[in-house]
Amino acid sequence: MGSDKLRKRSRSVAKMDSVDVHSEPREQTSAEEAYPRIEPGVYSAICYRTRTLLRFSRRSLILDFRLYGGRYDGVTISMFCTYPIEKLSPAHKLYQQWTLAIARRPYRGERFSMRVFKNKMYSVAVRDSKCRLQSGSLKSDLLQYSVVDTIIETQTGTPVS
Repeated sequence: MGSDKLRKRSRSVAKMDSVDVHSEPREQTSAEEAYPRIEPGVYSAICYRTRTLLRFSRRSLILDFRLYGGRYDGVTISMFCTYPIEKLSPAHKLYQQWTLAIARRPYRGERFSMRVFKNKMYSVAVRDSKCRLQSGSLKSDLLQYSVVDTIIETQTGTPVS
């Protein structure tokens, strides 16, 4: 009886680890196109897609931003936020970005929706990824890519009430 439960559990865990949910079909791109590297700084960007990813029993939210104006117009940069295991609290990156996207603190008991991020223009801070070796030193420049570190402010878009 114990081994049957273990077999069922291992099958369900294997299914969960391979789930990759996207709001749009993925096209084949090179690594350089998928994760470009640009100069760190503050940019205007539109969030055009949100995705949920489940890997290694961890659920993450990926926000895809398209930079608007300037030298890197049209470049896509992603932001990665981990869903908390427990309750969403002000210490979590996802809570902080949600608060900035809706331009107010969430009400008590308010449910999180990914729709609050889409089709709005933001001022975002872009930095290089923190790719490190086990020794703690940075990996090669070839393995570095740019990510959105934080939303600084909502520039346009109607705040969700």
